[in-house]
Amino acid sequence: GQSKARMVEDLLALGRMFLAHGYGAEALGYFEYARAELPEIEGSAEFRALRGVAYALDWKSEDALEDLLHHDLKKQDEAQFWKAFVLADLGDWQQAAKVMPQSIKEIYNYPPKIGNRLALVLAEVSLRDGNTVRADELMELIENQTRYLSDPQKAALKYLRGEAARQKGNTNRTKEIWEELSEDDDDLYRTKAGLALTILLRNHKKINESQSIDRLERLRYAWRGDELEAQINYWLGDVYFENKEYVKGLALMRDAASIAGDTVLAERITGDMAQTFRDVYLKENLEKVSPLDAVALFEEFRELTPLGPEGDKLVQVLAERLVEADLLGRATELLGHQIDHRLEGEEKVRVAIRLAAINLIDKQPQKAMNALGKAQRTLDGLLDEEKKNSLAKEISLLKIRAYSQNKQYDRALKLVDGQPNSKDLNRLRADIAWQAGYWDTASESLNTILIDEDIGREDKLTDEQASIILNRVIALSLDNNRIALANMREKYLVQMRDTNKAHQFEVVTRPGRSSALADRDTLLSAVSEVDLFKNFLDSYKKGLQNDLPSHGAQ
Repeated sequence: GQSKARMVEDLLALGRMFLAHGYGAEALGYFEYARAELPEIEGSAEFRALRGVAYALDWKSEDALEDLLHHDLKKQDEAQFWKAFVLADLGDWQQAAKVMPQSIKEIYNYPPKIGNRLALVLAEVSLRDGNTVRADELMELIENQTRYLSDPQKAALKYLRGEAARQKGNTNRTKEIWEELSEDDDDLYRTKAGLALTILLRNHKKINESQSIDRLERLRYAWRGDELEAQINYWLGDVYFENKEYVKGLALMRDAASIAGDTVLAERITGDMAQTFRDVYLKENLEKVSPLDAVALFEEFRELTPLGPEGDKLVQVLAERLVEADLLGRATELLGHQIDHRLEGEEKVRVAIRLAAINLIDKQPQKAMNALGKAQRTLDGLLDEEKKNSLAKEISLLKIRAYSQNKQYDRALKLVDGQPNSKDLNRLRADIAWQAGYWDTASESLNTILIDEDIGREDKLTDEQASIILNRVIALSLDNNRIALANMREKYLVQMRDTNKAHQFEVVTRPGRSSALADRDTLLSAVSEVDLFKNFLDSYKKGLQNDLPSHGAQ
């Protein structure tokens, strides 16, 4: 009856007294005792507010937030201050700023022990929100009762004064405050000031990347285990990014995100990681990264690959970088996985053709045939006839090359004869015939290439043209075609004298040369090792990034 109600009132009064002195745990004990005696009290907004503050002061922020979210407390400014307090402790500074009332008059009536603690956190919330006016008012309130401040609270106030000065553009004053604090006895604020000062100096170009890294690496060992360590790792990772040390930077960011846990800071860190990873591959940064580092970065952090077409493009750009560096095997692994698991339609055909070309550059004809088979099967399902015809031509040319590399020369030549005539096809036919030792076909095809080159009597020969001419005269000699050989000597002798093939041409075409020079091995040793189809494959090795899918980030 009345005696129990009186006892509960007394318990609540004792709890309030402990709260006034900042003793959250002790206050909680009395409030829980009161609830046990009178369970229905838990539905009261007043009780929930008192218990919420006690939880907050005892760093039980999730429990505090649950109490402070009571529907009858929504319009009470005092409850909103404490809600901001616990949201800040939970790392949600943005939401904390949103729930903060404009006026802080309620806090002026608080006992110093509890009021200072609340005001310090709310001042930081205000500064993180860019509200220096409210932050200054809160800090002045604290400074009017500094005799009640503990040393850590004095360090916190000094740190916030430095931040307020920074936001007002008073860099010298900020630097002065934080430099002094970075020598303080308080471990937490010495570290916070050291981090903030490093960021300030870096932003104002007062220290370079190397000096920033040195400062931040030392700070990593000064504080462990909470959001501050996460922030240090985050900023250190950011400096490593600027220094193009992406693997180190992302590793530190990943550590930071892990330390930050399920917080707004962790979301920001993972977002920055994904953006940096994407920028490395989809902007010009990749040219500044060694191919081996590019692969290592991808394999270490492949979970950051964007979903959908943008991720496909990223992988293909990486493959191109590897091809440029002759890391063909790694490039084919990446493209093979895309073809088998990610791509469809025309893009799958294009990438399969690309894969086949890389396999041929790598002298892997059977793997090239497998890729071309996948390209062909997908091509059959496309509807655009113009695109189908263009892609089918590429598939045919590469298939011919694959048969040739596999020494299936007759099959390759049969496929050549079934194609519409073109410069690429003429070179391919000449190359296959040469490899097969079909000297009559080789000489005819080389003659067609020379006609395509349209060399005038007065033209200076390029190295490639000189090689084609030398190849033809050797083919004619091996085919024992004396008349055509004499015609070649008459036509090109003068022009060939100005090339690095002059001596070989003279020897091979000289009338009545000794029979010792007529044997096949000697003639073949005179020819330059020019792959007549090399230019076609080289076009697959260089500059094909323009043919990559255009969707995604530009």
